[in-house]
Amino acid sequence: MGKCGVLLQLYNFFFIFILITLISFFCKANNEDKKIYIVYMGALQDKLYSPVSHHYNILQSVINNKSSSVEDSLVRSYTRSFNGFAAKLTEEQRLKIESMKEVISVFPDKLLYKQTTMSWDFMGFDKKVRRNPSVESDTIIGVIDSGIWPESQSFSDEGFGPPPNKWKGACNGGQNFTCNNKIIGARFYPTMSGDNSTRDDEGTARGGVPSARIAAYKVCSSRGCTAAAVMAAFDDAISDGVDFITISIGFAGAVSFDNDPVSIGAFHAIEKGILTINSAGNSGPSLGTVSSVAPWIMTVGASTTNQRMIDKGSSINSFKLNGTTFPLVHGKDTSTKCSSEMSSICTDGCLDTNLIKGKIVLCDFYRGTNEAFNAGALGCITTIDKFEEFSSIVPFPASVLNSSDYIMLLSYLNSTKNPQATILRSEFTKDSAAPSESYGEFDHGSGHVNPLQAINPGLVYEAFEEDYIEFLCSIGYDNNRVRLITGHNNITCLHKRSPKDLNYPSMTAEVGVRKSFSIRFRRRVKNVGQGNSTYKAKITLSNSTSLLIGVKVVPEVLSFKSLNEEKGYDLIVNGSGLSENSMVSASLVWFDGIYSVRSPIVLHNLKGVI
Repeated sequence: MGKCGVLLQLYNFFFIFILITLISFFCKANNEDKKIYIVYMGALQDKLYSPVSHHYNILQSVINNKSSSVEDSLVRSYTRSFNGFAAKLTEEQRLKIESMKEVISVFPDKLLYKQTTMSWDFMGFDKKVRRNPSVESDTIIGVIDSGIWPESQSFSDEGFGPPPNKWKGACNGGQNFTCNNKIIGARFYPTMSGDNSTRDDEGTARGGVPSARIAAYKVCSSRGCTAAAVMAAFDDAISDGVDFITISIGFAGAVSFDNDPVSIGAFHAIEKGILTINSAGNSGPSLGTVSSVAPWIMTVGASTTNQRMIDKGSSINSFKLNGTTFPLVHGKDTSTKCSSEMSSICTDGCLDTNLIKGKIVLCDFYRGTNEAFNAGALGCITTIDKFEEFSSIVPFPASVLNSSDYIMLLSYLNSTKNPQATILRSEFTKDSAAPSESYGEFDHGSGHVNPLQAINPGLVYEAFEEDYIEFLCSIGYDNNRVRLITGHNNITCLHKRSPKDLNYPSMTAEVGVRKSFSIRFRRRVKNVGQGNSTYKAKITLSNSTSLLIGVKVVPEVLSFKSLNEEKGYDLIVNGSGLSENSMVSASLVWFDGIYSVRSPIVLHNLKGVI
């Protein structure tokens, strides 16, 4: 072979090498630019409409290169109970889809986190309570969570008949998973959670209605719960025919309704008469930390219970490190891109993954656990002093210490050449002081839940689809968005009502700073107690609140002559003005000698906080 031939071969080799490198680079760049987004399109259209075809057409219109296809981009279509899809999109593609008139919102597939379970015994709903098995066994509860352990004795189907005829779901529990007449349905979402079964290998809890049927929808892995999976679970659960949906999952704080998979799913559930019960969140008890605020959801907040969670700190940590010690580092020593002050409290985006991998990180602020987890730390120890009785649920090994214990740990860190630590799993001890006393309505809402009396409340505040439609209009949704969400093409938003006018038991309004005000709340109640009954209004204000506001009810007496009769009333709050960033609260109780029906009242000027 001559010299020219050798040079030609070398040229061809380098040309092919460069070509492969460029293709690899552009393919990698194309993939890195893409993130999973949820495209929410509202209610399903008429029966002739094909949502999947529509989703394909939308994606095809924004994918303008040959290196990607609709099949590569589409993650999942939501077609059973509402309309939408999850897809891998570039920022440019997201913006194009977001501008389409048939699209309500496009939001990223962020992680939601598991929250808490209720303590039934503590609320007086123990195993000795009288039951109505025939009613309970006809009730199907959809549980959207981290899955279920079918072999548990709690899920035995001994004494159960076949599932109710209304059940339209399936048992797609995956590997080594079997349903029965108690667990009548199971689904999991492997493209989102990475699991191959509905089986739960983490949580343990008992329910409050042992004869009810369960349909389990696993959306959570050890990392958290993706928004795309939560949307898929709601889409399935509503169509499967559940009666209730319980979901103890949420973001760290509230987001807009059309960017929240729980709010979206719950809205379409309530349209079908399915009530969603959601936990309030675990980021409190500071202002603005409730994550479940949609009025069509029954939001349940935590009080102190008679179980304290102890792990040498005050977090709820279900993870084990098996007593093994690991390197201990401070957040300020693990950042190359933030100031010492910002990295000390483990501000989002500050920690360097390479410097914390396999280590336990100290963060000077209790919310630093989120950044430590996202950055890949093995565990985290933080501090909190103001709310020492408060325990937060954590997504990985973590503990929250009071200030004195945390200072001692810092001293150990700074005086030891090779500091090591471990984090123990939480243990439970009885707290005889619970529930703790509450201070103004943000602490206790409408009061401590009594599940036995809740089924016979005396008066109820009913809200229907048209009420929620008017509420959406009142918070600024235009005609097109409301029509897409509801599927009703004849809706016109007149914007004559205020959000405070929703027929809701609680009453809250924002007022100006140091400006006199007169706020009127209009409510209607239905009598579901005694056929012939008379309720009298009682207003309760603290001494300090009574100096700032006056509250009256018109009329002060509601007389009913029959069951299901409705009456209306107005509640008027007058005040001379509130100082900046302040609030006042009171309560209204309707009482007929048997039933006590309570509503919290809050006036504030905390714009952007609550």
